[in-house]
Amino acid sequence: MRALRLFLVCLALLVTVAPATAAPTAADTKAALEKFKAAQKAFDAKDFAQALDLARAALEVTGSPNARLYVARALRELGRLPEAHQELDRTLRDARDAAKKDPKYEPTRDAAAAELALLDQRVGKVIVALVDPPPGVKVELNGSPLDATQVGQPVAVAPGDVLARAHGEGAGAVERQVQIAAGATQTITLVFRAEQPGAAAPRAPVEAPSPPPRAAAQGGSLRTVGYVMAGVGVAGMAVFAISGSMANAKYGELEDACGSARCSDPKYADTVDSGKRLDTIANVGLVAGGVGLLAGGALIVFGGPKEKKGGAAVRGTPGGLSLEWVRRF
Repeated sequence: MRALRLFLVCLALLVTVAPATAAPTAADTKAALEKFKAAQKAFDAKDFAQALDLARAALEVTGSPNARLYVARALRELGRLPEAHQELDRTLRDARDAAKKDPKYEPTRDAAAAELALLDQRVGKVIVALVDPPPGVKVELNGSPLDATQVGQPVAVAPGDVLARAHGEGAGAVERQVQIAAGATQTITLVFRAEQPGAAAPRAPVEAPSPPPRAAAQGGSLRTVGYVMAGVGVAGMAVFAISGSMANAKYGELEDACGSARCSDPKYADTVDSGKRLDTIANVGLVAGGVGLLAGGALIVFGGPKEKKGGAAVRGTPGGLSLEWVRRF
């Protein structure tokens, strides 16, 4: 009789928990898909706050890398760069795994990788390292708690002052503040010392002064211009990669809907127009990137340490560059 009561109690618990862990129904999935489409439209209309809410709602139901990509994009446009970086990193990992089973996630994977590379230059990264951490240690970065998996790993932060703090059992709190620039990665080491009766509270280790930044080049003004143009070239190629990947995704939508024939249904007009715009942006990025890299490379190689009057100047020109990103819409 006692065993029967125990069985009934366990069965009741299973019935109670089941609804919370049940898989989404077909209706839930359909509603999430509509929210995702609405999130895309809100993003295109530059209503990033609404796009964020809708994309998160879709992500909660489906867990789709596509929905997470729009969460990251909305966060980026709202200026919440560290959060956007974290979501893009997760999108890249999820889409990379999903693409191994379904090729339709390859454009999402490629777009996340390209956008993450660009965002890397707008945030700083901090690695919090602990020396002799006490039991139950808790770590905070700018007041926000870090998971155990984040300790010892690069964490994206907004450029500027960054405060790392840790505390645990049997040791006083240890903290350090550093200043980090956009695109830089820095390690913050927190050293714990066991408290002794009557001893003064442990002091945070003094941060060693950072070495002065090295100049990008020791050449003259021509070489400096070369580095600037090369940077523009890299940015142009990144724009080409992102826009081309997004255009490829739009082309895939049309190909799924219309096959090899040209889509003439008016309901696909927005998708066609969007694809054409992305094609144009990709081509512009390719031309600007190619010119920047060629001209910048030439100036870096041939630009002397000083400009001399009457000397030859090397100039990159776009003539003859004819590579294009081509898709039929």
